[in-house]
Amino acid sequence: MVSEARFVVLYLFVIFTALATSFRTAIASPKGHRYNVGDDIPLFVNKVGSMYNPSETYPYYDFPFCRPDPVIEKKRTLMEVLNGDILTNSLYVLKFRENKKFERLCEKKLTKDEVAKFRDAVSNDFYLQMYYDDLPLWLGFGDTEEDEDWFHSEIPPLYYLYSHIKFDVLYNENQVIEVQAFSDLQDGVDITDDIETNVTFTYSVVWSKTEAPFVNRMGKYSVASFLLDIVKLRSFSLIYRIVIIAKLIGMLATLLLQNLRDDIIKSSMVNEEGMKEVGWKYTHGDAFSNPPYTSLLCAVLGTGTQLLTLFFFVFLLVLLGVLYPYSHGTLYSSLVVIYAFTSMVGGYTASSFHVQLAGTSPKETTTLAWYRKTLAQMFLSGVLSFCTVIMELDYIYTSLWCHNIFTESGTFFIMFILLIIYTAILSIGMTYVQLLGEDHEWCWRSVLRGGSVSIFMYGYCIDFYSRSTMSGFMQLLFFFGYNACICYALFLVLGTVGFYASLVFVRHVYHAVKNE
Repeated sequence: MVSEARFVVLYLFVIFTALATSFRTAIASPKGHRYNVGDDIPLFVNKVGSMYNPSETYPYYDFPFCRPDPVIEKKRTLMEVLNGDILTNSLYVLKFRENKKFERLCEKKLTKDEVAKFRDAVSNDFYLQMYYDDLPLWLGFGDTEEDEDWFHSEIPPLYYLYSHIKFDVLYNENQVIEVQAFSDLQDGVDITDDIETNVTFTYSVVWSKTEAPFVNRMGKYSVASFLLDIVKLRSFSLIYRIVIIAKLIGMLATLLLQNLRDDIIKSSMVNEEGMKEVGWKYTHGDAFSNPPYTSLLCAVLGTGTQLLTLFFFVFLLVLLGVLYPYSHGTLYSSLVVIYAFTSMVGGYTASSFHVQLAGTSPKETTTLAWYRKTLAQMFLSGVLSFCTVIMELDYIYTSLWCHNIFTESGTFFIMFILLIIYTAILSIGMTYVQLLGEDHEWCWRSVLRGGSVSIFMYGYCIDFYSRSTMSGFMQLLFFFGYNACICYALFLVLGTVGFYASLVFVRHVYHAVKNE
């Protein structure tokens, strides 16, 4: 057993070292982003999408923009494939520290269908995305002009297509620090009517010096979401929440330890007087018996342990600076790679528990009070755990579904640790209450109690969707489908945490009684 444990630890260490090395080489470093004056830095166009439906995206050249000949797709990495990025070359020429003013890109004669396609994109608030020196930038298609009294006006709105883009680039010595793209309605072309229209696309480039260091060049992306402004429920500070949750955990732990100590003393007195065992001591012969659906339970515990290991690996890589959450696709590829490597952890855990839980069949349980039944305990545990994370959910969902770039990984890691601790304490307390009622079937109950918070999180995502501006049947399927997968993964992780906590508690109390 000791040799197996050492092998697992060594295996995990090798995984972490390999991942840290590989991802560190894949991340943009200052050494690879130094240029001389006049160096050509390619601007890649990526995709076109809806501001309010993040799952609705199209290749950039599906729209009749100026096209190079030939159109060459950049060789995609795993992270770009998982993120749905299709970076292709463009006609834009942005040389390092060379200003340009109204440089002609191309002239196109838009057909009626192309005009209608652009107008539909403008009316639905479509955006286009580009990358310059690995920095993302977004820009709208155009704008609408409506009568101030549009509600009572019979005049339809006017639609304009942006024909000119101004690139503002900030540099520090020989490095690009920031890039932004702007357009103005004054440079727009009227596309209100379905008629053939001549459009001359132009662009300007302005370079400006800044003192901002290269390492902070992604900081502006964490300020606000470009695509959706959702009021965030983050009115309390992190320190305040940590103090409150720590107090709750301390109170629960103190009450539990005090009651458990009193019960052990009482049980020793009962043995001396020869009285019948009652309460949790009465179930000592069945507490470690074979639970129902053992194979399924072991599969849940194995997968939950694997996902928990995966989460800690990702958090560790992020906190060490190996992974950057804002790097497009990096997080997705890391999840896939680490999940594959940690499959051994899941298999080992599942097979190990399958051997440990194989035992005698337990006797039937007594009739339980309503507050000791599964649904009641799931509800209570889920509500209490949900209260520890509700303040962060808007920020998390905005990062997932509103193109807000997630950068507060340290805060999220602290909240995740607190959630795990809180789940463990609640699971121990409710397992104790369950055993007091002479109910020995704690295995499945601890999993369901621990993972029940994911049910409330899925309910929260329904509320988030109702408050957002997302629309369309496909977007609805993507949103609720992806959130179902995320909540299911969280159910497995926290359910496994609840089981581990209850297992340690049950072994400890019956070992203490045995020593008495």
